Amino acid sequence: MMTSSWRPRWICRLWLRRSPTFPRTSEEPKDGDVAQVEALLQIPLDPDAASDGYGTTPLMRAATWGNVDVAGLLLEADAQVSLRSDTDYTALTLAAREGHPEVVQLLLAAGSEKELIDEYGLSALMYAGRHGQAEVAEVLLEAGAQVDLCNKDGWTSLMFAARCGHARVVGLLLAANSKWDSVDKDGRTALMMVSDGRELEVRNEVRLLLLEAAWA
Repeated sequence: MMTSSWRPRWICRLWLRRSPTFPRTSEEPKDGDVAQVEALLQIPLDPDAASDGYGTTPLMRAATWGNVDVAGLLLEADAQVSLRSDTDYTALTLAAREGHPEVVQLLLAAGSEKELIDEYGLSALMYAGRHGQAEVAEVLLEAGAQVDLCNKDGWTSLMFAARCGHARVVGLLLAANSKWDSVDKDGRTALMMVSDGRELEVRNEVRLLLLEAAWA
């Protein structure tokens, strides 16, 4: 948890690029300049101002870093939860990809769309499956995320998890009634996608979970 003196400093650093109406100071606030930072926060700031050349908002950065406190403050300042960066990420997909379940919960409570698909055809649950973020997958499933939503190639979250060898996520998705026999546009099932590039023990664990689902 951030202390009250750390919090305003941290938030101000997130606004690396301010709105056109925000007067630029001669230097960035230093660690000890709490009063200066608090004064800066009295000036209207755009909580959605991109902080780099890729359209990354402060909320997206907080989501990527897993900083619940900062994300909460930005949401209190009316930051928009479903904005997309120039690379089509949202705060939710970034938090899911990086494995920050508490931030995911916060964003969902603030109205972030669970099924939002990016330009790569991926949802937050697909990112959780692809990157093996089991705790994030649990949060999304409990929130009612569509377990068999697929991308343009017909890949589901289960297929991503199976392909990448994430047995725990595979188990969670199967327990949520993901269809083990769904096929992608090339007619492949999740079982067929288990990568030979993974360790034998990992491959066998994933295959066993899928076979048990098939035999059930």
